[in-house]
Amino acid sequence: MIKKILLLSLILLITTQKSYGQGSIGDTTKVIPYLSMSYQFFVPAGDLAERLGYGSIIGVDFNTKFQNNFEIGIGGGYIFGDQVAQDSLLHGMITSNGQILDDNAYYSEVFFFSRGWKVGVTFSKIFSVLSPNPNSGIKIGIGGGYNQNWIRIENHENTIPQLSDEYKTYYDRKTGGFYAEQYIGYQLFSSKGMANFAAGFEFREGFNTNLRSYNIDEMSNVTGSNIDLYIGIKISWNILFYKRMSTGYYYN
Repeated sequence: MIKKILLLSLILLITTQKSYGQGSIGDTTKVIPYLSMSYQFFVPAGDLAERLGYGSIIGVDFNTKFQNNFEIGIGGGYIFGDQVAQDSLLHGMITSNGQILDDNAYYSEVFFFSRGWKVGVTFSKIFSVLSPNPNSGIKIGIGGGYNQNWIRIENHENTIPQLSDEYKTYYDRKTGGFYAEQYIGYQLFSSKGMANFAAGFEFREGFNTNLRSYNIDEMSNVTGSNIDLYIGIKISWNILFYKRMSTGYYYN
């Protein structure tokens, strides 16, 4: 999957190189390919809030802004956190005093983390409002793709038979499916310096199917689907690729 993203990004970069305009970003709207590295803090909602708590997403995207200030992008993100809302996973292993015993009858610690990933495409439009140049302003976008999320279970000593690698899949609540997302924020392409960033709100709806067939802790088959919602604040730092003068390419 990562190889496909890199290949498509390379193709997008090659096809847009011929259409770079000359002159400063501050002069007029331009074709600007750029690499975006982002961080997002999210709060779960919908069915996701029953399994996971708040978390973070680190993302990398390759985007191209065209002269009409429309954008297209492709990329992905890694979802992580240490907040898990599902509190019934190990109820069958907990003793009367709230501890978990390993196979040697010693107390053992178990840790839970939220994990996941997404990959998709985005389509956006920049409106030159409150902006220092015609390439910056209010940004509104939509997107879609594929995503997964699950609960990561760690027992550092690996001494609890019920939580061996063979059985963890019966507890992790893994789901996956297609998603839609919406974004509104502000994007700045600096006329002179390195201040090329974006910040805003992103909302994502995952229409996910359970990828596990059985939950041991509930002793039941898994059926149905979930609507997993992410409500996030996203900040991005952008590395620009554009031809300012005929002497060569500049990387801001």
